[in-house]
This record gives sequence, C-alpha cells and structure tokens, in this order.
Amino acid sequence: MKRDEADKARDEAFARKREYAHKEDMDKKDRETMAMDTSHMSPKTKSS
Repeated sequence: MKRDEADKARDEAFARKREYAHKEDMDKKDRETMAMDTSHMSPKTKSS
C-alpha cells in the first residue's frame, strides 16, 4: 500500500515538473517572438 502511494506521489511530482518545463518553454518562445525584428519583413509576413 505504501509503495502505491509513493509511486503515485512520484508520478504527480514528475507531472508537475513536466508541466512547469513546458510552460517555461512556451514563455521563452513567446519572449523570442515578441523580440523579433520585423523591420526587414514584408507587410504580408508581418501580418501573419
């Protein structure tokens, strides 16, 4: 019984870490996109 509880706790902790890493990755991509220099892009590309 205790082993099942420990496994469940470990799995939940792993899922939280994975979710946090995913969010951090998405935030990084958002920052990179917002920092992108669009001065050399065509108007069509800028609007996409």
